[in-house]
Amino acid sequence: MCFAHSKGARFVLKGNVSVKKIIDPKKRAAWIAEKVNLTKTQYMDGINLDIEQTIRPHTPEYYALTDLVKETTEAFHKEIPGSQVIKLLLLTTSHQV
Repeated sequence: MCFAHSKGARFVLKGNVSVKKIIDPKKRAAWIAEKVNLTKTQYMDGINLDIEQTIRPHTPEYYALTDLVKETTEAFHKEIPGSQVIKLLLLTTSHQV
């Protein structure tokens, strides 16, 4: 056990990705797998999804973000029991066409 963990500290990976890059389910799955593996190899305790982007409602990006949060949470909890998945989503919605 490392010094920080011995003192009760928890460390999470910052997960930031362009939502446009994770519309494709295969690319999204690859991104999630990469973050799970990095978290495991670095002995971290989870991930902080820090997404700050403009997303228009009912667009492919809108639904991809929902899927990203769901799938990331499922993958982390399966692969790293007890892990934290923190969602910090600061979105600006635009109704302009």
